[in-house]
Amino acid sequence: MYVGNKEKGEFSKTGRDEGIEVQGTTGDKKKRKKGGKGNGDASAEIKVIFWNVAGLKKKDREFWEYIEGFDIIGLCETWVEEKEWEKIKKNMSKKFVWKCQFAIREKGKGRAKGGIMTGVRKEIEEIDIKEVESVNGMQERKLRSSIRRMETILKYPPVECRQNVIDILSDQTSKDYRIYQEFGSNDDEIKTIATGIFDCIERTWSIYTDIPQINEPILVIPMQLRNFAVPQYNKAKK
Repeated sequence: MYVGNKEKGEFSKTGRDEGIEVQGTTGDKKKRKKGGKGNGDASAEIKVIFWNVAGLKKKDREFWEYIEGFDIIGLCETWVEEKEWEKIKKNMSKKFVWKCQFAIREKGKGRAKGGIMTGVRKEIEEIDIKEVESVNGMQERKLRSSIRRMETILKYPPVECRQNVIDILSDQTSKDYRIYQEFGSNDDEIKTIATGIFDCIERTWSIYTDIPQINEPILVIPMQLRNFAVPQYNKAKK
């Protein structure tokens, strides 16, 4: 999963008071339900949110309670600098593994700009990787199920038509990690999660084998997204 910077056009062009929610199945083998708490429901969902927060430091408890209802969190334009990170991190939910790319002041002056923060719920197994240091404005998180699924995808020739995509997504040769799984199936385990880049402008999910700036995607799949209104925060109380 990559989270990009809005100013660079790497994903969402939504307004500051609007978020993007993406739903998919989870790569963790544990049974889960909405919000990430297991209840034995094998047809459960994993919830992902991408949000340009336009500053994070003044967000109240209502804001944090809202985003903690998701399993994977991507926040852009946090304006959080390196010197502020440890203090902010202490007050964040311990149910997630958080990573932060710091905001930067141009020539050391003015307001800090940019900044990305991502959180992955601890129940979701993650591969320990270094952030994409060569790309400012992008942060990478990789989940365990992604590797097995990528191996299955790479055995196919380059996609040339719709049927090629259907063939890949229908592949069930891997008993542990199928490429795709319908919601509501009767399987005992949820096996997949989206990887690559979510493009909320073109409404596509692109799968890469390496850093996107260096390589072309090996597969581009259309997505169904749902925009949702986000409550207004930090308004003066009457």
